[in-house]
Amino acid sequence: MARRDRVARSLRSPRLRALHAAWSAARPEGGLPRLEDLDLDALEARDDLAVAMPEPGRAPLCFRLVRVGSHLVARAGRPLLNELICGGEDPPGDPIGGAAWAYRRCFETAAPSYEFAHFRFGEDGPLLFERLLLPLGEHGRPARLLAASLFSEPGAEPEPG
Repeated sequence: MARRDRVARSLRSPRLRALHAAWSAARPEGGLPRLEDLDLDALEARDDLAVAMPEPGRAPLCFRLVRVGSHLVARAGRPLLNELICGGEDPPGDPIGGAAWAYRRCFETAAPSYEFAHFRFGEDGPLLFERLLLPLGEHGRPARLLAASLFSEPGAEPEPG
């Protein structure tokens, strides 16, 4: 529980705080919420969300994108549905954040993960990139990941309060 609280306190974006709150509210005691327990379309961050499922038989563990928000598709400039997030070199310009290791860590630990960085992304000016990964369960085990990836100008989102 302490880790969940630390992640919640670290969130910079109100959209990510609302997503984390919805995930926490749907979380059963000692377990993980199911995807079906969350109304993703009701969330302000809905266009910044991806749902990833582990790809069977792949080592290291890879994830297939089974839902991708319109902001992520627009940033990539190509359809992302059914793309794999795997180890090794991630494709340049990957709007999901290019971090298969972060997906694996979140899935294997069944714990939320939050990261942010300031950087130049392609032709855009400096951006703040935030990624919140939330594990989703099925039958008492991790089954999917809910990934929120936000790109904004530094200072556009308020600091955590």
